[in-house]
Amino acid sequence: MEANKFSVSECLRAGVTGVLDNFRLFFLSNLALGLLCMLVFAGAAALNWPFINEVITAGQQAAQEATVEQETQAPAESMPTKMVKGCKGMACSMMQSGVSYFPILQRHWLKLFITGLLALFLLLGFGLGYTKFMLDFYDTGTARVSVLFSELIRSPKVFIAGVIYLTLMLLGFVFFFIPGIILMLRLIFFVFAIADKNAGPLAALRTSWLMTRGYTWQLFAISLVIFALASLSTAVFLASPIVAFVHTCVYRRLPKV
Repeated sequence: MEANKFSVSECLRAGVTGVLDNFRLFFLSNLALGLLCMLVFAGAAALNWPFINEVITAGQQAAQEATVEQETQAPAESMPTKMVKGCKGMACSMMQSGVSYFPILQRHWLKLFITGLLALFLLLGFGLGYTKFMLDFYDTGTARVSVLFSELIRSPKVFIAGVIYLTLMLLGFVFFFIPGIILMLRLIFFVFAIADKNAGPLAALRTSWLMTRGYTWQLFAISLVIFALASLSTAVFLASPIVAFVHTCVYRRLPKV
């Protein structure tokens, strides 16, 4: 391994100054990423519109039936009381009417599954491309927005590694909570290992685990700062790239394996 180079303050400073000094580039990259994600969701919704339409229609019918039933059962109540009860009936019609959406789901489950999986892989691919964008900028001082499309072929690796990561993290939280936090912090850089080294799922998780050995407290500290930054900032287009660039700095400053 290389010598210790990780500094919390340096990475925070690099994240803030890097984004502010190149705000236009990061704004465009986040705008492009946001639009791509919106297109994915819109495409998935369009492909599954028959399912959505059936669910909406069933919900409207249930709401109308619940409203009519309430008005029939309490005809002498005052208008304000009827309006309140009618509102509650509309909001809770799915539960109150006993309508089953299982037949609708049964008719469309295969299409929902395929389009959902495709949408997930696209989102993971764009996210991996954004990680590659951050690595390119950190290494060279410049990056192309088109790199967002460059990692789509590797999205299955991110999916498999992500499932393993979440499983291990959840198991860690079950066992006294603290192991879950440690696993979350030490394995989080598997995405960078895939984007940077084209590592496989297990190799990426192993790389992250080895790189972060001895840095758990530093990672915990910087995670708290990043969480506070993301929570307090209302400028998503400013907070998001700063958080991503800070993580990129941490990854590059950690010992190589």
